[in-house]
Parts: sequence; C-alpha cells; structure tokens
Amino acid sequence: MVKKCMYCGANLPSEFMIMCPECQVKHREETLKRIDSKVRGYFICCPLCGNNEIKANYILGGRHTLTCENCGAQWHLHIGLRGFRWAELDVESKDGKGLELLGKRLEKDEWRKMALEIRKTLPHIPLPHMPMSHREEIKKEKDVEGKTVIIKEREIIKIRCPYCHRLYEETENKCPHCGGTH
Repeated sequence: MVKKCMYCGANLPSEFMIMCPECQVKHREETLKRIDSKVRGYFICCPLCGNNEIKANYILGGRHTLTCENCGAQWHLHIGLRGFRWAELDVESKDGKGLELLGKRLEKDEWRKMALEIRKTLPHIPLPHMPMSHREEIKKEKDVEGKTVIIKEREIIKIRCPYCHRLYEETENKCPHCGGTH
C-alpha cells in the first residue's frame, strides 16, 4: 500500500513519512511565520532600550533567540507545543541595562509590560510591524474666543490579539472582538 501526503496527496517514498518534502518546507515556513507573529505581539520593541529593530532567530527543534539590533540584548525564547511561553535574558544591553534580569525566566506578559513601559518614556516612534493604516495621529484645533487652542498630538497604538489576530487599542485590557487578554 502506497502512503499519501496528508496535505497534497502525493505518493510518499517511505511508509514512515506523513507529508512530502515540498509540504514539509511549506509547513515549516508557515509555522515560523505564526511563531514570529505571536512573539512580536509581546516584544513590540526592545524592553531595555525601546528600539524596534529586533532580529529573531527561530530554529525548529532548537534554541530560539531574539536580539536587539540597537543595544545588543539577547533573549532565549521558550516556544513549546502550546506556543510562546516565556523568555530569558541571556545577554544584557551594551550599556548594562538588564543586568538584574540576566538568567531570569519571565512570562511573556512581563516582557510585554516592560516594552510598553519603555515606549511611554520615549518619543513616539511608529512600530515597524504595524501597517500605517493602523497608526493614527490625532491633532485637533479649536477656535476659542479668537484664539487657536491646539490639543496635544498623540499616537494611537494598536496591538494584535494573540487569539483572533485582530487589532485593538493597547489601552484596552482585553480584545473587544474575542475577549482574549494580552
């Protein structure tokens, strides 16, 4: 009996295989994209310096890492069968930030909280992984008794829900679409 690929139905060269080599490559690429999307939902920027340039290195069955291109901090990521669980700082930043966090395994939500806190202290820099249509700059002018009053300009940052993958404002505690929490 000839075994078929579970995705495309092609004949398999071995009875121990469940998918053909072409589908294995496609499945691996799709898996890595899903992992990257989830991880970047928590590491919206470097939690130590606030920079958006974070390089990811995912190795299926291996050690996953994130590296900040600006400060040089590096994290070991734990991604299991249930997805991204925690991260551990392996290398502190060049200027010594994060020294107290070295070797500590913190849940993904803790890293996200740190990233959001550091973003509040920095000038608003658009997040690179967020489409321009989801970043809105608000500037209102009011004419009060012949004077122009300018209301402070701010940026609305939207985050992607790790469950339904829809966007919502970071100020909300849970996704208004599915009720999932970040």
